[in-house]
Amino acid sequence: MKAEQIRLIRANWEEIHPNARLAGRLFYTKLFLIEPSLSAHFRHNAEEQTQRLMRALGIAVYGLGQPRVLAPLLHNLAEHHAMAGVKGSHYDAVGKALLWTLKIVLGEKFTEEAAHAWEHLYAGITRTLRDATRDEAAGAVALRAAA
Repeated sequence: MKAEQIRLIRANWEEIHPNARLAGRLFYTKLFLIEPSLSAHFRHNAEEQTQRLMRALGIAVYGLGQPRVLAPLLHNLAEHHAMAGVKGSHYDAVGKALLWTLKIVLGEKFTEEAAHAWEHLYAGITRTLRDATRDEAAGAVALRAAA
């Protein structure tokens, strides 16, 4: 990721953070409108889920440029998602809800350049999550075959 993209994302994050509760509520409202079946995958109350989302986004934002730190965290998240029944196809709905939320919360500060930077970040995250899910599934198949 380019330095300017990282700067834009971090500046956006600093704007979002004081309004994290609102951003989280908007995100989940939009997500469940886009993909109603996903609501069954969230066992926590809305407040706790919002805190988890904001923590995960903060880790991603500040983990930019540090793949050795971020990659293991994303692999753990992928494992958690897989156990919860989240499929790779669900990540598209999450991406749409995230970008919509950023646009609403940031308003004019969510420039075209910022949107592209966030799209790039999210594409990298989902690529890692999908790869980790595939690796996990391949490992499970190998274990069953060996048993």
